[in-house]
Amino acid sequence: MKKRTIGAIAGVALMMAAVVPQAFAQDDLILFNSGSWLANYSTSSGFGPLPGDDGLTWGTTGDKPLVGDINGDGIQDVVLARPAASYTWYGGHGVDVGGISKFSAGGSALGGWGSATGTPHLGDTNGDGIQDIILVDNFNWLSFTSSSAGIGGGAANNGGGFGTSTLGDYPLLGDFNGDGATDLGVWRSTSGGTFIKPTVGGLFGSGSAPGGSFGNASWAFAAPLVGDINGDGRDDMLLTADVSGALFWRAAFGQADGSLDLSDQSNQLNWGATSMDIPMLADINGDGMDDVVIRRSGGTYITSFTGAGGVIGTGPTSSIGWGNSAFTPTFADMTVIPEPATLGLFALVGGGMLWFRKRFSI
Repeated sequence: MKKRTIGAIAGVALMMAAVVPQAFAQDDLILFNSGSWLANYSTSSGFGPLPGDDGLTWGTTGDKPLVGDINGDGIQDVVLARPAASYTWYGGHGVDVGGISKFSAGGSALGGWGSATGTPHLGDTNGDGIQDIILVDNFNWLSFTSSSAGIGGGAANNGGGFGTSTLGDYPLLGDFNGDGATDLGVWRSTSGGTFIKPTVGGLFGSGSAPGGSFGNASWAFAAPLVGDINGDGRDDMLLTADVSGALFWRAAFGQADGSLDLSDQSNQLNWGATSMDIPMLADINGDGMDDVVIRRSGGTYITSFTGAGGVIGTGPTSSIGWGNSAFTPTFADMTVIPEPATLGLFALVGGGMLWFRKRFSI
């Protein structure tokens, strides 16, 4: 999904629209295991060289790692969601070292918010350009907004209940209509139905989008992946299937109204093996289009770059052998984005636009 987008800022009483920027930076590979953080910075040709570029000891076994800009300073931060005890979220506010976000421990926290049965995420649920904490718990969509102070600096912004496990629903989080705010939704594996509730006016999942259809239960090898595959500024949904041991991929492209449907989809890709590969998405080469990635046998990461127009898996490949199956991987663009005061406002008819980062963890 896009790392740099010009998008709407919630709470401003002006009409705003999203446009696609002209430059992007690479997604970097972040590993976490029992309090150990490691980072490998990608290049335009793929994964970076070893050894890794950054490290931090912060956290403990059982913590859930996330990465995102939780205080709006343009620097990526590390986040720990700790289900133990009263469920506490910890934000490690990153530091700018030569234009790169570097790991740092501590900065903000929110205690007593969440449930051990929920799954933690980051996303911009009110469209202000700052990543908020999200918990999806039995299809109850909970969010607590962040501020310049970090985690817990805002207020609850819940999306209510939406979806059901009895129909094979999988939760979706992404900016499917490209307005800069994180939307919620479900993919219903039993029927292939897609149901999206866009965020409107800073209220998480308060809107509606036309329903769609894409895939079926045979395309549920792994949970759906979300990212901007065709580079249009809207997030897309990618499904994977096990076909006689081969890993198949295909994506439904997000539309301006927030819908996902088979009427606008990618090619079907046969790449990887279900016996040893875990599918992922990240923009490894920084061209603005997310690439398919596999983690093979626990410690090797391989990517095949997306071609023009969102043709998945047709470009060059890159690989790195790093870590093992004990590490939880995530991806984040660690390039520092200058604050809006430095970038300035872009005047448009009916309102103003500014740069902000659109990265959340699934």
